[in-house]
Amino acid sequence: MSGTARPPGPPAAAVAEPEEPCTPPPGTRVSRDALQAIQERFGDAVLGADLEGTPAGGDPWLRLDPRRLVEVCAWCRDDSRFAFDLLSLVSGVDYPEGDDKRIEVVYHLDSTTRNHWLVLKVWCDRADARVPSLTGVWPTADWHERETWDLLGVRFEGHPHLARILCDPEWVGHPLRRDYVFPGEFRGIPCVTE
Repeated sequence: MSGTARPPGPPAAAVAEPEEPCTPPPGTRVSRDALQAIQERFGDAVLGADLEGTPAGGDPWLRLDPRRLVEVCAWCRDDSRFAFDLLSLVSGVDYPEGDDKRIEVVYHLDSTTRNHWLVLKVWCDRADARVPSLTGVWPTADWHERETWDLLGVRFEGHPHLARILCDPEWVGHPLRRDYVFPGEFRGIPCVTE
């Protein structure tokens, strides 16, 4: 036998390559009705919007006043027309440049019964990044908010246990901030970023 042995598994012909890139399941869609309903019901809480999305695949979204975030999200969960019963993702984007230094916190809401989704955003001051916790609305917010705190330094006020979830409890700083400088070592172990 020449060459390298093939690892155990199905014969090469049985492994099919995907024909198309992954796409959301059929019927899954952004809830434009929910976006419009939020604007109508909570107009003063809506500080920005992109209801069309971008040609490159950017999601339509609403930017909310953080002081009204919990109220709007509880309504999104409780209104039977929309029934957003799952907070599937909390993420953040650091904008350290310009006059308006901020962190944008992004929430992806899903309805498992209505088969649609929604994106909400809030901005917070980078120097004192604080937004209300959504753990009282969706229990899944617990770990998502901890990850966003750990990596970006956003404090989720009212969170029952806001502690690091990925980095060591003694890690200093928040590694996804754009101006973060990794330490040369941590506990005697070199930190390699390349």
